[in-house]
Amino acid sequence: MEDPTKAVYEVSRVPLFLHILGAVVCMGCSAIFHLFKDHSPGASQYLSRIDYAGISVMITGSSISPVYYSYYCQENHTYRNIYITCMSVASTAVFVVSLWPKFDKP
Repeated sequence: MEDPTKAVYEVSRVPLFLHILGAVVCMGCSAIFHLFKDHSPGASQYLSRIDYAGISVMITGSSISPVYYSYYCQENHTYRNIYITCMSVASTAVFVVSLWPKFDKP
């Protein structure tokens, strides 16, 4: 009989990869903005929207992994998954809205 205290559990690495992917996307969008913002006023406005969209991706990626791993040992994962889904949908909406020219500063 195996010792139950030495059981090995498989923990998903997907939330960690989402966190890293969010950071890479955010830093990439920010680097593109800061490299090319002085090209023209139109390019600067468009690239600032890209920069804000990257920030929304980073916020999403950095908030999924703490929620996922904090409630990993709970019996019921339904509420955790609903919260992560709602957070992802809201962040996707913010991503889309941040790309609209209507919300640029005058």
